[in-house]
Amino acid sequence: MRMMIPVALAASLFAGTALAQSSGSARTTQGDATTGQGRVSEQDVLFLRQAVQSDLAEIAMAEVAEDKAKATPVKQFAERMDEEHDSNLEKLQELAEAHDVDIPDDPDAQQQQMLATLKETPEQSFDRTYIQMQVQAHQKAIQLYRTQAQGQGPVARFAGQQVPNLEAHLQEAQLVQQQMQPTAATR
Repeated sequence: MRMMIPVALAASLFAGTALAQSSGSARTTQGDATTGQGRVSEQDVLFLRQAVQSDLAEIAMAEVAEDKAKATPVKQFAERMDEEHDSNLEKLQELAEAHDVDIPDDPDAQQQQMLATLKETPEQSFDRTYIQMQVQAHQKAIQLYRTQAQGQGPVARFAGQQVPNLEAHLQEAQLVQQQMQPTAATR
């Protein structure tokens, strides 16, 4: 049962609804925002907020895992997530600034709760819990980015360019998860 709570939280890490993700406001809250770079829709603004909060949460969780993980593959995965989500966050911040969109400085409340849960996860189950959270979180992130990529404009193009990176993260997390599965000889 204890394992189900972190998993349920991970399942919703990147899913969020439009209303639940509204911390930090866009400079325009009705209609489209017009900037020197063109128009960005409310969907673009929402995506930028959600993606920034997701990266902030990923970075924070990776930092916890870098400290608490015992298995080398888990530590290495966490280091990669820290670096790559930090790089993606910088790109998102530049994109938001170019379109005059205010973005949050912190993960949303649900992500912060998930981070707190991860920090409290007992040592003996930490690696499995973290990797399971990562598999589910990256599945949700891929869905978020693919949906955004179906739109038009620079935010949609950015989202589409990031999907392969997120898919690679998911594949790596799944591989680490498989490596951690007990074999018949160790059961």
